[in-house]
Amino acid sequence: MADSHWALSKPRPVHAHEPDLDPLQWDIIWRALRWAFEEVRRLKPDLFRSGAEEDITAELERALGEMTPEGDCRAPEMALFETPVRSARQETAAGTNLKEPDLTFRPQPAPQGVRFRSRWGAFIECKIVNGTSHPLRNYCTKGVQRFCRGEYCAWMPSGGMLAYVRDGTTPHSSLLPRLTDDVFSTKAQQAGNVSDTSSSSHGRGHLKHPCVDIVITHVWLDAR
Repeated sequence: MADSHWALSKPRPVHAHEPDLDPLQWDIIWRALRWAFEEVRRLKPDLFRSGAEEDITAELERALGEMTPEGDCRAPEMALFETPVRSARQETAAGTNLKEPDLTFRPQPAPQGVRFRSRWGAFIECKIVNGTSHPLRNYCTKGVQRFCRGEYCAWMPSGGMLAYVRDGTTPHSSLLPRLTDDVFSTKAQQAGNVSDTSSSSHGRGHLKHPCVDIVITHVWLDAR
């Protein structure tokens, strides 16, 4: 009866979201990930060319958490964050706890206004992009779509997708025709300031369990 009432009268209410990270914090995260990417590629070049996604992401996590003998973070400006963690379970909009974004970053200290630290932070999903062996379809349906369905970042208005690219493609031209399906509820797509970045915004107020709309930053790093 309650479902019929909402369907006939007005949209379901969207639950309150946690405060977003500011652009500077996101910039630090992406700079640190680029640094870690280059560090790992320098030490294990074959891993990026042929390794499994999980193994690459694990090496990035290790690099991001590495300390100097003096006790400082090697990754630039990561002292401003808690230690990044991999595959931390995240509560979905539906209230389940079965999804695990690949990397989670949380600035420290948490800003005023955060209600649940477990729901707050920068959540990033990682995927290999490599033509037919790791098709863009997987990046979209097993990555972007999870944000659009409220399975990732249900309480956050921003999130990230990191691609390990083995075929030389770039995000904006590749994703522009792909994210048009209704399942993505794409509101806008925009090219980044550099060719390996873009962004897309997606509506989530129509979901069975509505949540705040989200902007996804796509960073595609050349792994050839």
